[in-house]
Amino acid sequence: AGTKNVWISAQKKHNLISIAIKDNGIGFDSDALLSVNNSGISSGLLCVKERLRLFGGSLSICSKPHVGTVVTLLLPVETDLVESSIGNEKISHC
Repeated sequence: AGTKNVWISAQKKHNLISIAIKDNGIGFDSDALLSVNNSGISSGLLCVKERLRLFGGSLSICSKPHVGTVVTLLLPVETDLVESSIGNEKISHC
């Protein structure tokens, strides 16, 4: 809320994909959000966190009031992905 800018970056280093979403909005106390038995996270973020965990990944949220928020997703990937194209769609096979 209250943001004017959002930055999204994605990187692949070795066998790890990192996606970061950053804004300069009003922010919030992320420690308080994450400390409520892990259920203080909205159900959407909780689902993302759990799915990433199932694949060996993680979700982190860093926010400060009046500064903004950074959400980072980390996901390990196989290094031998085979990509094929069908029409305009790109499909990755492990």
